[in-house]
Amino acid sequence: MKSPELELKVRMLASLGGDAGAHRALLDRLGRHLRGYYKRHLVRSGRGAEEAEDLVREALLAIHRQPTGAEDAEQHQAGGA
Repeated sequence: MKSPELELKVRMLASLGGDAGAHRALLDRLGRHLRGYYKRHLVRSGRGAEEAEDLVREALLAIHRQPTGAEDAEQHQAGGA
């Protein structure tokens, strides 16, 4: 079984390489993780679940809009920025 970090890394690299299925799976997995994180922390501070959903959408949109391409995937695999 893969660790969550390794699973996300594999999906991110595949997504950067143009794999649409990996991209959808990455956004789904991150969305579930972020939703739980934001809801726990915002509810604890007296803020609503609606605000958590807004933050999840903003984060996923930023990830979705990231530049893609084979050269980006190669750079990430090589440990570059």
